[in-house]
Amino acid sequence: MARPKDEEKRQAIRDAVIAVVIEGGLANVSVSKIAKRASVSPGTIYLYFANKEELIQQTYLDIKTDWFDTMFAAADSGDDSAAKIRNMWFALFDFVVDRPNDFLFSETVGAAHLIDASNEASIAKKIKKLEGVLTKAIKDGTLAKAPTASIQAVLMAPAVQLAKTAARDKKKVKPALLRETFDIVWKGLAAA
Repeated sequence: MARPKDEEKRQAIRDAVIAVVIEGGLANVSVSKIAKRASVSPGTIYLYFANKEELIQQTYLDIKTDWFDTMFAAADSGDDSAAKIRNMWFALFDFVVDRPNDFLFSETVGAAHLIDASNEASIAKKIKKLEGVLTKAIKDGTLAKAPTASIQAVLMAPAVQLAKTAARDKKKVKPALLRETFDIVWKGLAAA
């Protein structure tokens, strides 16, 4: 009879795979390294995940889901399209600052194109929802008419870059700089 799964062990495994990937890159990831880091046996990992690839993919999907859910929750608190987009932008920045290791892991795995079709489809649904927020803002005259992919890139890149720099340098971004950066981005995207 299989032993029951323990959420604390699953979290330890998740944290371990993130740390192993960040410290040594994807080429140096092994179940034994993850197990050692998580203080579990390699067999315990297989109670939760079929293999190393599934562990990496599921961790990536969980992080991306949390990222998008955080942005969408922030958008929901906005009264109009401008407030929704502003709230999403600051939520994106906060997510990266609050969870730098998750962000670095997702960047590494995403750049390696290791995600299977079903996980890609799940992420594509979330991107589609984001595009819906942006499309509505274009239609209601909040944003300039432009491809949503371009708007998304212009919106996200500065927030991610500021947060990435803050995480790397272990320094907080001054609130004034954050507001000024958003204002610059907004001037470039807002309808005239």
